[in-house]
Amino acid sequence: DSYCTNCTDKKIDGADSIGNFYIRKQLNVENDLLEYQKRCKESIDKKYELFAIWINKVTTETNIDDIHHYDVCELSIVTYINDTFEGGEFEYIENENIFKIKPIRNMSLFMDNKLKHRVLKVTKNERFSLISFYKK
Repeated sequence: DSYCTNCTDKKIDGADSIGNFYIRKQLNVENDLLEYQKRCKESIDKKYELFAIWINKVTTETNIDDIHHYDVCELSIVTYINDTFEGGEFEYIENENIFKIKPIRNMSLFMDNKLKHRVLKVTKNERFSLISFYKK
């Protein structure tokens, strides 16, 4: 929670539409959230190496029209920091079917780079998630 307090580092453009961006706080892989990193590493294959970790902040003004996309890394872990918002579901496509996951605080999603997904618009409050990217 303390990392979210001043989560205003960067606006990162998302899809090619106006108003679609995240507010992102880059964390230091060498120093930040080491216990969390250790727990994630225990849950995945040892051939994966963490190369980036950050916090995404999504508000009612950001991420208005996110498109379905693939992550560029081999493995991503998304951990929800809060669930005191409305909207902001994680939506993904599998076998041409669309599924939605309602974020719950401390829930983590593990996905490879073959899962097409997006974040739906937040309609109330702010949504915080911790994103970890791994490569082989």
